[in-house]
Amino acid sequence: MAAKKAKNHSDPVLPDQAGRLMAVDPMGTNAPQEEIIRRKAYEIYEQRGRKDGNEVQHWLEAEKELHWRGSI
Repeated sequence: MAAKKAKNHSDPVLPDQAGRLMAVDPMGTNAPQEEIIRRKAYEIYEQRGRKDGNEVQHWLEAEKELHWRGSI
């Protein structure tokens, strides 16, 4: 039986709660970038009165803002 390799702190992946390996999120949330963008886009949608039909615009604005802030 092979011994398990010790986890190296410089390893770019960590196991999630189900034991799957996933990339380390620099924000420390381990949330995929799409989830972060989705939440920001929804925040923009709410700020603009929850009017439908501007989903793409909200998504692009969220990406731009998060990228500019260095969040993604």
